[in-house]
Amino acid sequence: MAFNIEVGNSDLRARYYDKTIKNLAPRMYKFMQALTVESTSAWKNFFWREDPTVLAPIGPGIKGLAPGAMFPQAVQKYTQIQTHIDKYGLEQQITWEDILTNDLDVQGRALFKIAEGVTKAVDDQIYTVLSDGDTSTNIIVYNIGGNPGVTLGSTYGGIGGGWNQSSSAFIDDLLAGQQLIAENNIDTNDLILFMNPKDIRGAKRYITDKGAQFNSFSNDIALNGSMGGTVGVKFVQSNSVPVSRALLLKPKVCGSWKDLVPLQTTTIEDKFRNVTVRAVQEGVCQLYQPLAIVLYKGTNITQ
Repeated sequence: MAFNIEVGNSDLRARYYDKTIKNLAPRMYKFMQALTVESTSAWKNFFWREDPTVLAPIGPGIKGLAPGAMFPQAVQKYTQIQTHIDKYGLEQQITWEDILTNDLDVQGRALFKIAEGVTKAVDDQIYTVLSDGDTSTNIIVYNIGGNPGVTLGSTYGGIGGGWNQSSSAFIDDLLAGQQLIAENNIDTNDLILFMNPKDIRGAKRYITDKGAQFNSFSNDIALNGSMGGTVGVKFVQSNSVPVSRALLLKPKVCGSWKDLVPLQTTTIEDKFRNVTVRAVQEGVCQLYQPLAIVLYKGTNITQ
């Protein structure tokens, strides 16, 4: 598809580039849907991480207050966390001849690749933050096929093999993840499971093999290859998730994106030579509630 852009009108071209990238980018983000998005004007951003434990009174219990008695006191615990803004940027030159001829739709592809590059870098960082750097320091870690029922800190073991193996217990792994989040007094409706393409394949195969139990999901795959979901969990495919990892989380509760500079573009024109299209975004992902996240490890076993 070729775009009919007036060669001599640099303002029109700049507006077209900006609009195209801004329209492409929102559809490319995979992890942004997991976060609340808030604007900020500060380079350093503080937030308070809340203890999810149900409030317990100091002194008399909540139940059975005598008429006229003093009310029991409760104190909510918070931890202060500091983050700072990250800057994301990418640019590409489009030659004057490509603008004139547009034989290979170089302009359209350049805009697509710029939007793809920035959004992928942002998604990669969001995954790194939400997965706690692949550790169990703050979030819950669930090892597939590792020591069933054994708990080491916030690390748990599953009962089956990798999701690509015949011994997979995929559904039980999902239910266990839901349970671990719910045990921290966090609602488990509308959970999202982020997987890489290999694990999406394993999940689809497992569900289709169990089609008699999960007809609606299996039929959805047969019709259009949708990522779909099951047992109340939505599946999202992302190349930001490493092989043999998957991330189950409660969206809008687990974290936020502090937006200093929303995605925007500028063009730098070198007359009769080239046009440079530059895109920038500045913000930071904050891990608000780590106990709303389960990191699965060992999901894909080399066979």
